[in-house]
Amino acid sequence: MGRKKPLTPGEIVVANIKYYQVTTGESDEALYTAARMCRATWYNRLRTPNTFMLSELLGIARKLNIPLTTLISPKEA
Repeated sequence: MGRKKPLTPGEIVVANIKYYQVTTGESDEALYTAARMCRATWYNRLRTPNTFMLSELLGIARKLNIPLTTLISPKEA
């Protein structure tokens, strides 16, 4: 078996958003509203996560009730 390619920082952010979204039961609508963006922008950001703005990530982290550093850091294996 080959090695797994490490996740990019953007992929880490999206994975953490999805993980905490499932654990808290928050909807996409609740998160994009907290980030103060429309639905189309939300899905664009998920496709190209390096375009997230700091203010958007702060809103998402607050809604998920986690620190921003948790949202942007890789999870420990």
